[in-house]
Amino acid sequence: MSYLKTLKTLVISTALCGAIGYASSYWLNPEWKTEAEITHPTRSELGNYYSLLSMYQLMQGKNNADSNVPELVYQNFTEQLVSYNNLKDFWENSTYYKQKISENTVKNARLLNDLIKNTHFQPLSHNTGKITITLSELGESQALLSSLLDNNNSITRKVMYADLILQWKNLFTQVKTAAELNLGNISYGNNAAPQDWQGKLNMMKSVNPLDENFTAFHFTKNPQQPETKGRNSWGGIGAGIGLLLGLFAFLFRRKRKTIDSPLD
Repeated sequence: MSYLKTLKTLVISTALCGAIGYASSYWLNPEWKTEAEITHPTRSELGNYYSLLSMYQLMQGKNNADSNVPELVYQNFTEQLVSYNNLKDFWENSTYYKQKISENTVKNARLLNDLIKNTHFQPLSHNTGKITITLSELGESQALLSSLLDNNNSITRKVMYADLILQWKNLFTQVKTAAELNLGNISYGNNAAPQDWQGKLNMMKSVNPLDENFTAFHFTKNPQQPETKGRNSWGGIGAGIGLLLGLFAFLFRRKRKTIDSPLD
């Protein structure tokens, strides 16, 4: 009888807590998380930025420097990705945020802060990482994650293009000046070879401007459909809690009975 009573208690507590967990899921605000995994871009994904930067490094005498161009671009991209100002600007200008703001500035600030905190980048290695966005609406996070990556790619392109253009302008001025002064046959340093400044100048004049075919990252895992705990999961959690409560109640009654029983 004691065994049947214990089994009955466990079944009742498990079923009751499972039902409570399932029912409570209707009042809980679910969180939908979308994630993507990225690594450094391929050379072809960098457009002509790769060839122009490689040429600049070569003219600077940096042999084999082109091999680290994708890594340099990815590093800048991830730095921009975790920038608070960039995240703040992205969310403030998003349709998602604008549709939720009200006249309550305190509430708006709290919403913006939550959106920034729920946007997270986790490095997985020196050249791979995972970016996640967690929202309370189904169907929004996947599109917003893609939009965030596109926006950050535009920022990275703007920064890196500006740096390269400035470097090219400075080098072009130096090479043009050397060519105009007929310094082609002059050597610098003990072992330096004569410089063909006019040839370098002609080479620099022949290049095409930077194009827009620039992607600062490469997907190793595309943005996935949002995932969250469903009602069945909450029911399972409740059932587990109920089972534990039933076991605790059984052990407590057993201990109490042992204490109250007279010694043989």
